[in-house]
Amino acid sequence: MAFLKNNKDNNDNFFSNAFSDSFFSAKDGNNADEFNELRLEDLDGIAGGVGDNSGYIEEDGIVLAIVGNGVFQVNVGQQTVSACLSGKMRMNYVRVMPGDSVRVYYSPDTLQGRITYRYKG
Repeated sequence: MAFLKNNKDNNDNFFSNAFSDSFFSAKDGNNADEFNELRLEDLDGIAGGVGDNSGYIEEDGIVLAIVGNGVFQVNVGQQTVSACLSGKMRMNYVRVMPGDSVRVYYSPDTLQGRITYRYKG
């Protein structure tokens, strides 16, 4: 039992030292809030920023064919997009058949995307 008690004390010591305010401050004089702020600013330069969807297009189309493995060929305007179902549609067992009207969110470069909504009727 003494071993468990000593081990627990060591773990408590480690976590209290690692997550104290002095852990984030020290050399630069930053406190914990400034540390988190700086880390979020650093993410803006990576891959167009956090939540940046400027390179994608969302349009309505008609499902032409089922390719397999949850992939569909969707006619959007003058082009055909290869699209899969979004996570919410898979989770809620939304069925998509050829001829259905759908909303597709796709990249114009690769013509690959996801089906985000199936219109009723």
